[in-house]
Amino acid sequence: MKKENHEHKWWHNNGWLIPLVAVIAICVFLLPEKNSRNKTEKAETSPITAQVAPPQDAPEKRVEKVDSLIAGVEKESEALKKIIASKKNLNPNLKKMMLETLEIVKINRGNMQRNYAKLLVDITKDGRMSVKNPNYFFYDTLTDLGNECAVYSPPKKTIGLKPEFNPTNRVDMVIFFHEMQHVIQDNRVRYNLKSKEEFDKYMAFFTARSTSGERAAILDDEVIAYALEIELINLLSDEYLKNQVAAGKPIDMDELGKKLGVTSEQAQQLNTVIAAVDVYYPQGIGGKTIPEKFVLYWADLYTQMGYKIARHR
Repeated sequence: MKKENHEHKWWHNNGWLIPLVAVIAICVFLLPEKNSRNKTEKAETSPITAQVAPPQDAPEKRVEKVDSLIAGVEKESEALKKIIASKKNLNPNLKKMMLETLEIVKINRGNMQRNYAKLLVDITKDGRMSVKNPNYFFYDTLTDLGNECAVYSPPKKTIGLKPEFNPTNRVDMVIFFHEMQHVIQDNRVRYNLKSKEEFDKYMAFFTARSTSGERAAILDDEVIAYALEIELINLLSDEYLKNQVAAGKPIDMDELGKKLGVTSEQAQQLNTVIAAVDVYYPQGIGGKTIPEKFVLYWADLYTQMGYKIARHR
């Protein structure tokens, strides 16, 4: 992935401040969009169709909690990087993609404003804030994420984490890893925007989903994020997923749970992802392509739930 450290037009880095100030002015915080990982609950409680303004802690308490989560996430991201880097037989292209996903976390450590809860406090004091590096993003806590423990909101360039998010839990970090891929995708799109009009159109896609209840999914982005999520689960489980498929055996969630420390609730969250393993391996994402059956799996799933499928922004 091309490092996106060039200087962008103002709206690429700071255009999000316009809607942010408006949000602060009316004291409304929209829940970032994310698809539930359980098929049944996906169809019934998608955040796209039911936006909720979650209750928030007192500002000081919220800032402190976000700081704690940031410290844990950054520490565990470095640990995951070491695990990935140590895999000598991992396809070089795949290893590069996985490491770059976590490298953005390290780059973001230079963002002194990465605590979104604190940023909200600061911006109400002086009314101004700027983003110096287009790779930067923000962290916040959200209390109403349904089955999810992490989400990413492109309009706010913010990863929302449940207050109960546990950076030392591998499943939580796997889902965080998925969301970090969306950060990279968002950065890449912003890097290629040529004008304020293009930026406004890009933001309008997310705004429309938040306000109109439109069901839409950018298939290419989700497919890549889920593919890398599966690859990380596979690595953390000593290649259990890939070996089971190669042997023609089903994935035993109890066995996977023992390897990853999966709770019963987390197992339910992972069901939809694990169901795609059979059409992902043995090919996987080793080269620059993804198995067509894997793409169709997600396309069919979203279509069945009534989503409009978008390809390439």
